[in-house]
Amino acid sequence: MKDVGGLAKVFAVVFLVAGLAELARAGVVAFALVGIPEEVLLTAYVALLVVAGAAWGGVTIVAVVFSLRLVDNVRSFERDFPESPGSVVLAWLAPFWSLYKPWDLWTSVWSTTGNHPKFGDDVAPPSRLLDLFWVAWIASLVLGKLACGSLGFLDLVGAVAGVVAAGTGAVVVMRLAALQDEVAAGG
Repeated sequence: MKDVGGLAKVFAVVFLVAGLAELARAGVVAFALVGIPEEVLLTAYVALLVVAGAAWGGVTIVAVVFSLRLVDNVRSFERDFPESPGSVVLAWLAPFWSLYKPWDLWTSVWSTTGNHPKFGDDVAPPSRLLDLFWVAWIASLVLGKLACGSLGFLDLVGAVAGVVAAGTGAVVVMRLAALQDEVAAGG
């Protein structure tokens, strides 16, 4: 099995950069909502959109690599695992399918890894944290599109959802990596 712990740490850092950018963006939007003129906030807001966009782009790239490694590890002990490298890449990059398939992929990886004979009857079910991460991720995407940079309430809620997605995403990747590394160490 390939080590995923080091990559998970990089992934967590990229998530946290995205989360900090979203938190700062939420602050700028909050200032706009209390009456500070948008002209004063516009430069900071645009800069934060660029930083957050780059960070979320980085999250997506690292997610593809991380997911490929997770699936490769699962296939090393579960030959019938249904995902192929091509389906993993498509899961993250195909429009509309990427709204569901990565969550399904990570849930399957978590379940299959948790059912490894090493754990015996101590099955590690997929975490509800994974569900929270995915709901927050999708909410931040949808609300961000609906807000269209309006510096309004939807933008604020979308930024807060981005913060939640980044924080929970960092924890999820670390837990997935720990689970797989435990199988590698004892399996």
